[in-house]
Amino acid sequence: MELVMKKRMFRPDEVAQILCLSRRTIYRMIRDGRLQAVRLGAGPWRIPREALVSLLPLPQADSPRSSRQLPHRYVA
Repeated sequence: MELVMKKRMFRPDEVAQILCLSRRTIYRMIRDGRLQAVRLGAGPWRIPREALVSLLPLPQADSPRSSRQLPHRYVA
């Protein structure tokens, strides 16, 4: 989670690693409009931090996991 808060923009492969998804899934989500991304000219896609954070699972206030941190797989 620390990496997520340090960077403003992420590459699709970084988002895939953080969310434990494939790069292909990330590109599909961008194409379908499920994931906000910007394209720098004809170059690479970048995903803003806010779009990534909106996809991260949030701990529920009434669940036993609420006082724990996110599982290791969500931390880069």
